[in-house]
Amino acid sequence: MGLFNFLFKPSTNKNICTDKNSEYYEYPENFKKSLELDDKYDKVLNMHFKLLEKIKMNYTVVMNLGDEFSPQMESVIEDCKRDISIAKEVYNYYMEKAKLDNQPLEDYIPNYESFKRLAIIYEKRKEYQKALDVCQKSIDIGFYKDGTDGQIPGRMARLYKKLNKIG
Repeated sequence: MGLFNFLFKPSTNKNICTDKNSEYYEYPENFKKSLELDDKYDKVLNMHFKLLEKIKMNYTVVMNLGDEFSPQMESVIEDCKRDISIAKEVYNYYMEKAKLDNQPLEDYIPNYESFKRLAIIYEKRKEYQKALDVCQKSIDIGFYKDGTDGQIPGRMARLYKKLNKIG
């Protein structure tokens, strides 16, 4: 059997969607469910990734200007808060995706950059309690990774240490 015959031969897989009204007619069932999951969370994921891009760009500009108390930094903080407000929905997407793929959730949970970025901003401003609150919210939702060796719990330990130094 040639490659093209193999690729385009009708499948005999019993997990094929046979609902002719379905947008995903004749896709394997897991693929169909994956597409439906992506459709379900499309709006929130698009918003999340657009906000991330905006936050990264504006944060870089503000830090190059060197003023963490500027109106531009306030705009970055507001964008971080907006992204954090949809974090639970984003988490639910990764949780459903892991379950659908029958994989451990830990393998699917990404670094949620907005938590990390906002905690860093508050830390630079010496607003340690606010930074701790952001970290705690991140952990409460399920995003404990931030790309560092200690992850969010390590960041919190460092912030507690700084907070205790100032009394």
